[in-house]
Amino acid sequence: IDAYYGLVQVQAVVQSGQIISLKMLHYPSDRRESLIISQQALPLLRDEVVRAQSAKVDVVSGATLTSKAFIQSLGGALGQAGPPGSNPPSQKPGTGNTNNSIGI
Repeated sequence: IDAYYGLVQVQAVVQSGQIISLKMLHYPSDRRESLIISQQALPLLRDEVVRAQSAKVDVVSGATLTSKAFIQSLGGALGQAGPPGSNPPSQKPGTGNTNNSIGI
């Protein structure tokens, strides 16, 4: 998702309908200010999402564009994972992975 100063891409690991962890695949970092904002805001957003078990979290003050892009990317990832309690997307044969790792 375009956050104006760079792309935001979130990967979510969902197991048994629970958000286990989030990983930032891309975030604004080309400019010094963008990097500082990302380094401060994204861990806060990540931790809050895991606690809330939802993409419906508040934006971080001073990082509105990055926060909105994070939330939108995460919403897409969670949409791919399916609703809580649903069967996970099909796995490739032989992977043995029971976690759903989704990135947008």
